[in-house]
This record gives sequence, structure tokens and C-alpha cells, in this order.
Amino acid sequence: MLLLTGACSEPPEGGNYRDIAAGAERSQEHFRCTDGSRLLADFSADRRDLRLRWNESETVIALSAPAPNLTFVGEDMNILFREDRAFVEQVDAPKRSCRRVD
Repeated sequence: MLLLTGACSEPPEGGNYRDIAAGAERSQEHFRCTDGSRLLADFSADRRDLRLRWNESETVIALSAPAPNLTFVGEDMNILFREDRAFVEQVDAPKRSCRRVD
């Protein structure tokens, strides 16, 4: 008899169950914003989950979208990605526009 315990109890570090189900690899995109800040966007394969870091900070902000190509929503931030641009709305901060860089 084969007994498996805990094999699926936690997702791999930095992932989530949706990533596993999709056999997902994540993709990263870098942006430079009009205020000089830099944005690193780390997307799940289905582009519904986003992990975001500002200016190479270790702090990760998690956002999600109900479907691909819709606005990502977080606790105090919304981000819409269109073509090579990101439009950021954040509580108590001016709106920002960012352009993808290679």
C-alpha cells in the first residue's frame, strides 16, 4: 500500500494552486513610470494573478484579475495593462502611467 501524506498540502514557494493546475510558468515584465519609479510585474501563466514589486523592493504586492485583460485589483491599488503600458491607481497617491521596457 502506498501512502502519500502532505504531497499536495502546500504550493511550491512563490506559486499558488492555480499556477500548478495550469502547469504554469510565470512571466515577468519591467516598466518605467512617468514619476521615475520602476515596476516589476510577475504574471501567472493565465495572467489572472500578479505579484508586483516597486523599485526592486523585497515587498511583494499581490493582485488578481477576474479574467485576462481586465484590471488587477489589490487592497489599495488597481492596475490596468494595455499593450506596452500600465496604468496605476493607488489610494492616497497620484495616478501613474508606466511603459514596458526590455
